[in-house]
Amino acid sequence: MQTLPSLRTGIHLHELDSQLLAYDPIADRVHLLDPTTAIVLRVLQGAEPTEAKALQALELNFDSPSATALLRLSLDELRKAELLAETRANTTSLDGITRRGLVKKLSFAGVSALLIPAITTLAPSTAGAQGSCLPVGSPCTATSQCCNGSNGAPHCHHIGSDPPGNFCHNT
Repeated sequence: MQTLPSLRTGIHLHELDSQLLAYDPIADRVHLLDPTTAIVLRVLQGAEPTEAKALQALELNFDSPSATALLRLSLDELRKAELLAETRANTTSLDGITRRGLVKKLSFAGVSALLIPAITTLAPSTAGAQGSCLPVGSPCTATSQCCNGSNGAPHCHHIGSDPPGNFCHNT
């Protein structure tokens, strides 16, 4: 009975329908886990996670004869997302087998593409991209939306009737 790696400490989990959100506060990333990988992660959270427990959970939930391949792909996805507390020496990986090869094998076995393990990672954008403003001449509803103009005093101002409305102005 092979022991599997455990979940890294400090990861916050939140159920979202059949998916699972995992927030990593150290890397400031949110990972959206598919249902297959979420099942494997839940097994890894338990005391003494084993390959047998993970395979049993996968077979119970998906009635899949390809549970071993799904487990290997899920562990690979969790490893890539850096959600596991492990050293490379004590892991079962996809050594010598490509992800594409396993996915092909699973599809030939009749496993739905929705069951194929995949993690979507979201990271915050840079600070410069988070705060944006409207250039001079752009339609606006509040002064706080307008960028500083050449005189440094932007404001949202009603300018005539052609075109009618409020526009960012700098004088």
